[in-house]
Amino acid sequence: MGQNVYADPKLQAAYEKGLKAGRIEGMIAYQKHLIENLQKENTALVKRLETERKSD
Repeated sequence: MGQNVYADPKLQAAYEKGLKAGRIEGMIAYQKHLIENLQKENTALVKRLETERKSD
């Protein structure tokens, strides 16, 4: 992956495995955040569209 943090290959492998899992968890959390924001924006846009249709 990159620079070795541990001299022991088993410890290094465990470290890299944890690092990879942490990155994946971070990506999932970021995607959840994006989804929440898109849902809020969608709700606001639907309300705006309904308002526009009522004024016609």
